[in-house]
Amino acid sequence: MSAESAVWVVLLGLVVGAAVIVSSVRLVHDRDAAVPPAAAVALVGAAVWGVFVAFDAPLSLAGFALAGVVWAVGVRWRYPGGWSSAIVVAAATWLAVGAVGYLLARAGVFSSAVFGPMTP
Repeated sequence: MSAESAVWVVLLGLVVGAAVIVSSVRLVHDRDAAVPPAAAVALVGAAVWGVFVAFDAPLSLAGFALAGVVWAVGVRWRYPGGWSSAIVVAAATWLAVGAVGYLLARAGVFSSAVFGPMTP
């Protein structure tokens, strides 16, 4: 896997992840959420996925799954509420990043192998 794909994955996770975390926290917790903390949480999860993508394609799916776990832990640590609300926010983030990533991969921006060896 190329370093270029890893950079795209980190940028995707940062931009889409931060936007969805802010939106989801506002929706789930009914409170204002600032962008910098959400961006920090999104960046950590995206960096975890990016490291997996940079080193080995078969492990990139595991990295994407682990990014979801990191997002859940980060949201739980940073925002009020319990694990259930953190998992809801992380799941929304994971699904949105995955959907946008899939569309970008289909458009040829980066390899679809960033989601693992089983993607077309």
